[in-house]
Amino acid sequence: MRVAVFHRIGEPNREAFTNSIEQIKNYDGLVTFDGIYDSVWDHREEIGEIARGEHGVWLFFAGDTLDTEGFITKQQLLTLADEYDCLIAWHTWSHPDLTKLSDDEVRRELDAPPWVPRTSFAYPHGEFNDRVINLVKEAGYGEAYSTTQGNDNPYSLHREYL
Repeated sequence: MRVAVFHRIGEPNREAFTNSIEQIKNYDGLVTFDGIYDSVWDHREEIGEIARGEHGVWLFFAGDTLDTEGFITKQQLLTLADEYDCLIAWHTWSHPDLTKLSDDEVRRELDAPPWVPRTSFAYPHGEFNDRVINLVKEAGYGEAYSTTQGNDNPYSLHREYL
């Protein structure tokens, strides 16, 4: 199955990681968002339609962005899950390149709040290696996505940019 990563919704601009809602709605595959900018909340009705479709919507958020300017709030994230059928997933606390951290630092970044399911994980900057994969498995995640590398292995799934 094809998997895409999106960030902001608005006037299409690849350099600013922005896609139109039409581009997202017309994507034939799993839709994922990283960072969960407030534009996702602004388009929650359309996102909910996509989430209830054939492939669904994953929301990979970083802990330090919640409730900050330009990003959604925790309550909005939970509403997107509860009322719009989006799936919540973890993207670390502070979005570092995990390959450059010690094992203990990676473990801290992977330690999501208890209300976040450990179903899926997205590597910040798309960067991972065998050591990081093993720590993601150890943390209890069932799969992990990248944007820069990957294949069909559940811990190195590749997402495409449009």
